[in-house]
Amino acid sequence: VEIPDGAKVFMGVDLSRGGQGDRCDFTSFTVMSILNGKYCIQQKHMLPDANIKKLEARSHMPLSQWIDKGQIELFQGETVEGEEVARQIYSVFEQFDLVECGIDAWTFPEEIRATLLEELKVPMQYRADARSMSQAVAWSIDAIQSKRILHPGCEVMRAHLKNVELRQSPSGALRPCKNASKSTIDGVISFLLSCSALVNNQTERPSMYSADDIVI
Repeated sequence: VEIPDGAKVFMGVDLSRGGQGDRCDFTSFTVMSILNGKYCIQQKHMLPDANIKKLEARSHMPLSQWIDKGQIELFQGETVEGEEVARQIYSVFEQFDLVECGIDAWTFPEEIRATLLEELKVPMQYRADARSMSQAVAWSIDAIQSKRILHPGCEVMRAHLKNVELRQSPSGALRPCKNASKSTIDGVISFLLSCSALVNNQTERPSMYSADDIVI
């Protein structure tokens, strides 16, 4: 399901921290919109084109297949530069009614955030704190169980989902973690950041108990 131009959307962005060795670190963008009571998501995953074949061999992921299918977009160079990230976010801001873009304070460059937020007036908020992520995890589990998520069947996202372990703190907070040091979950993190942006901007927040199964 395509999100129509001008629709109200919520965005999440997870930036690459610069993959080293065997690690394949994606820059992932998720855009979510509420359409006919369902939550429609569209994603874009980016990798730098430098040493892509070597990275594919070391990561044991079918990167070439995903690139050929248009599920990974390559950026020329060693990293996906901050200016390209800003361009991608601003393009969403121009195409849709962007309510909020959720980002991670640890990975998102402050100068890029300041340009988007203060100069271009793109609504952005830090959403990777423990409380926000736990809320997003619980909400997303409920939405998935009640079959309210519409997605294009992205193979990259499916691979990232398989790498996730949910861990619970002594206080009960849920957080997604990698199940191995070489695995990647960037698509999942960008999705959860978009979920957090949505949940924190709803007048009536979706109940975590609205599905048939209580998830926490």
